Amino acid sequence: MGIFDRAALLISYSRPTLWNHEFTAPRPAWLNYFVPAVLTAAATVLKLSFFTANGAQVPFLLYFGVIMASASYGSTISAVAAVICCFFCTFFFFIYPFEGFNIPNILLVHLVGFLAESLFFIGLLDIIRLTNLKLKNSEERYKGIVEKSYEGFFMTDRDTNITYTCPSTSILLGYSTDELKQMHYDSLINPEAVSEFKINLAKLLTINEASLKVQHQLKTKDGGWIWVETIAKNLLGDARIRSVVYHFTNITEKVIYERHQEDFVNIASHELKSPITALMGYMYILKRRLPENNLETLKIMARMDGQFTKLQVIISNMLDNTKIKAGEIQYIFTRFDLNECIKEAVDAVSLNIDSHKINCSFESPSRMIEGDSEKIGQVITNLVTNAVKYSPDGKTIDITTCIKARCIEVKVTDYGIGIAQEKQKHIFERFYRVDTLPKKMQGLGLGLFISAEIIRRHNGKIGVESEEGQGSAFWFMLPLKAVPDSNI
Repeated sequence: MGIFDRAALLISYSRPTLWNHEFTAPRPAWLNYFVPAVLTAAATVLKLSFFTANGAQVPFLLYFGVIMASASYGSTISAVAAVICCFFCTFFFFIYPFEGFNIPNILLVHLVGFLAESLFFIGLLDIIRLTNLKLKNSEERYKGIVEKSYEGFFMTDRDTNITYTCPSTSILLGYSTDELKQMHYDSLINPEAVSEFKINLAKLLTINEASLKVQHQLKTKDGGWIWVETIAKNLLGDARIRSVVYHFTNITEKVIYERHQEDFVNIASHELKSPITALMGYMYILKRRLPENNLETLKIMARMDGQFTKLQVIISNMLDNTKIKAGEIQYIFTRFDLNECIKEAVDAVSLNIDSHKINCSFESPSRMIEGDSEKIGQVITNLVTNAVKYSPDGKTIDITTCIKARCIEVKVTDYGIGIAQEKQKHIFERFYRVDTLPKKMQGLGLGLFISAEIIRRHNGKIGVESEEGQGSAFWFMLPLKAVPDSNI
């Protein structure tokens, strides 16, 4: 059980024990001896008054009860005092008076056995006491971690009624603990996100111990909103907890900072597009005015054209990244020929490179699919451009298509530097860059992320097969009858 589960358990399952410090609060020391003596005397009087007094009927069972009661009252010291009192009462009231000084051996054996059993019993009680003390300290430590944390913590029932909340939650939201316990968790969520939250919660409740991580806004008592990252775990099936546990972190500053960054990138990208377009226009005018025999200048201008194209791609990727996060990228699904789409992308890339030969091998002369041809072309362009970029010593790029499991697979293979196995699982993440690559090869880390997002919106899959030093094969698969995403 992890700290998350254990914290919830300890808060919900805390209970007093016989040796709870609050229960056995500091008291006068003499009471730890007086109480066992009184209990022993009472047990002795009870035995002498109501049972036949003979040497064979020593009240050991009553005395064991006295020892346990004394241990519960004053711990080990009182238990030892009770054993001493019981020993002498047994000897003087139930053994010595009946036989004079001629004490039967069997009674002495009983008495010694009683003493040994009592001491063993005290040892067991002391072990239990120490175990309970350790458990209590552990409970207090984990409870302190939860209650003194700066992060929020909720426990709710199946219907999102709040049953427990830690003090830090009141600090974050402004509500008192009693006020929160009168509320539903989903009543705190921004109304725009409630429907999505309820759908996710319904899925969470179907699987015991399933967890869910979401970001949404929670309403504060003063009417404001804070952004939180919430981890919810279904522990309704745990008999000791029987709750849905929510652990959340205030990420308002982080969200605001990221939005400022995105706004800056969005504005900067738009502002850069206009002068770059103008510069490219001036360059084309100059190219037309230059004499055809001025080869050196024309070569320089061709390189300038290539750099302008790269800059346009970077700006386009930055804008696409912002639009993806905001959910603003528009997709136009039509029926188009995937082979022609690949050829157009390859032709566009080939205009700016002369270092590699790009070979295309199609499974069939024509392959009609449903999707956004412009966005799929963007994916192909990105994969081919990367293949050229990361295979400086390889001179060939292979593009193949084939049918797999009612899908069309497109694979772009290069024979370059490859990607280490441990890096491959992160390659499609936003802003991820392989840190082992030379700096001149590193980009913004957006191209593959955007490509993966486009393929996802086409209900497809994307991946990579690579071996360091042997090259890479990036592939994506699209359904032969692609169905547009419901969110499009």
